[in-house]
Amino acid sequence: MFFRLALGNVRKSARDYAVYFITLVLGVAVFYAFNTISDQASFLSTDAREMVQAVGQLMLFVTVFLAFVLGFLMVYANNYLVKRRKQEFGLYQLLGMTRGQVSLVLFLETALASLASFVVGLLTGVLLSQLLVFVTAALFNDRVTNFSFHFSPFAALFTLGCFVLIFVVMLAFNLRMLRKVDLADLMSASRKNEQVRVRSLPATIVLGLVGVGLIGWAYYRLTRDGLPLDGTVEFPPFLVTTLIVCAGTLVFFYGLSGLLFHVSRAFHGAYYRGLNMFTVRQLSSKVNTVSVSMAVISFILFLAIMAVSGGMGICSGLDADTRKANPYDASVVFIYNQGTTIEEGQDTPAQQAMANAGIDFSSFSSQVEYLNVYNPGQVEGGEDLSVSGFAKASGVSPDIPGLSTSTDFSALTYYLMTQSDYNKLRSLNGLDPIDLGESGYLILSSVNASMANFDNAVMAAGTQISLGGRTLSPISSTADAGPSATPADVGAWFDAVVVPDELVSGAELANSIVDMNYSVDSAKGDERYFEETAKLSEMPNTEGQYRFISYGTRNDAIQSSQKTSGMISYLAIYIGFVLVIACAAILAIQQLSSASDAIPSYRLLAELGCPRSMALRSLLVQTLAFFLLPLIVAVAHTVVALRQLIRIISLIGSISWTNAIVTTAVAFVAVYGAYFAITYVTSRGLVTMHSSRARE
Repeated sequence: MFFRLALGNVRKSARDYAVYFITLVLGVAVFYAFNTISDQASFLSTDAREMVQAVGQLMLFVTVFLAFVLGFLMVYANNYLVKRRKQEFGLYQLLGMTRGQVSLVLFLETALASLASFVVGLLTGVLLSQLLVFVTAALFNDRVTNFSFHFSPFAALFTLGCFVLIFVVMLAFNLRMLRKVDLADLMSASRKNEQVRVRSLPATIVLGLVGVGLIGWAYYRLTRDGLPLDGTVEFPPFLVTTLIVCAGTLVFFYGLSGLLFHVSRAFHGAYYRGLNMFTVRQLSSKVNTVSVSMAVISFILFLAIMAVSGGMGICSGLDADTRKANPYDASVVFIYNQGTTIEEGQDTPAQQAMANAGIDFSSFSSQVEYLNVYNPGQVEGGEDLSVSGFAKASGVSPDIPGLSTSTDFSALTYYLMTQSDYNKLRSLNGLDPIDLGESGYLILSSVNASMANFDNAVMAAGTQISLGGRTLSPISSTADAGPSATPADVGAWFDAVVVPDELVSGAELANSIVDMNYSVDSAKGDERYFEETAKLSEMPNTEGQYRFISYGTRNDAIQSSQKTSGMISYLAIYIGFVLVIACAAILAIQQLSSASDAIPSYRLLAELGCPRSMALRSLLVQTLAFFLLPLIVAVAHTVVALRQLIRIISLIGSISWTNAIVTTAVAFVAVYGAYFAITYVTSRGLVTMHSSRARE
């Protein structure tokens, strides 16, 4: 009997459960699909397989976190469904059912709805996971091989475990609510309307202005201070800024209901036209009821937008920047101890070590170039080749915006490189050689965008430098920031100054570099390369002249970049999608609950002769405003924060944000707009049905 009653209630309340059902279906589908990533690795190449499996392991931990988030939000939203049925539960008790029996009916209803949503969600997730295989391959620049339909028992059981936990927590809260309410309260629930606490006009204006002022102050602080690059110095001010914007958002939404009501009344002509007065009062009542939750939803939407747009923006440019920063098929870098020098015509310690090891890169490479980078300190005038020295000579500020305050960049010294070695780099990149003449120099800018701006300003100012008793002038108005400015595929570089060959005589060696481009395919070239470099690890550094050897290939760097971008992309899409679903579901259920509570008002409008189209237009405005209010605040937060994120990321490399922002906007509008449409159509059905009864 109880099962038939619960099944009948679910069928009868199908409209009420629609948003709840859709949300759980989407949640199950997304949880299952994204946790099949490890299984998808079997359809990819060997190189991509390990990266995808690593991402899959990370997804498990992220899923547990998102399950807690989704569970909390669904519990919050589910309370509205239970509150709507308080009178029904009271009627059951009045007819002789015990609280335990009512609780059993509620348990069966929740179980049936959850089971149905899990089955449908799992089927949807299985189909989605088949498509996700090709998305995964695209993210990792790989191709799908031997594809076949695949079902993951592990992902299904893991998803089931997460949603059983959500179900148990949600049911516990529902049963607790029923136990705390007596029969009289249950039976009178439908007659208890939300009281709109209309505050005084000065109070609401003050609350609204204080909220806006706090938000504006937080925006100013973030624009002035930027995001924290140095945790010990910059994080405390950033934490204060975060607390200010949180407080401002809460205060703004707390005062918004009264502010809407009082400000609207100030425009008498518009306020008393049509159903505007009814619309404003209904909207003020809703905002007043859920002001805190709207502020929380606004923050969550902000996190979702930032996660997707920021993550996709970073990944969109990461691969291109990696290829730009690794212009050669492979490199080897020897880093010397302080005081290492060589005489003219003498082999470097690196050349001696490779000769002793019997290394021959030319057997599988079409181009192999050996070059050196020098410290300028032992050259006359070399101590002035620092950021502060160039700033003093050029008049350009050494305070370079965007660089970490934890490092004194003004004291850092540029490397020296000979014209001959620089032309070797140009040859590797297919460029013509340059001629500095007797008194020319060129800056190589290979660190980041901020240093490139400083270097360009120095070159544009025609800054002259004194080196080795000779005065040098720039041969160009801009620094070289292209691939030829990168000495090797591996290692961390500061900027360098290219000078005539004879000026580095007697200078201290900083690095010796071997760059090469293969004459065979990249896979075979990498195999031969690592065979040769393995000989270096077997050779003892008997002279003790070099302290470290680093080596790597372009393919290694690209694969590492793809692994990073793949992880970021998956996390961004996964987290953002789940958070948007949760927020939209809460707003939808809150609006449906409010529309249901307002049915007597719409029935009264129909009895008074109000046209149905006018009432539905009022409902549309209320629903649209209810969805837009937290979204507008979230977008405002995002615009300010994203500008700072773009500024920081641009210091690392040229990252394309347009595609990421457009993609995020389209996906966001699709999900958010779908919930808005479902909510309005469902609310419209409620209002139309009861208005029709009033006209009969």
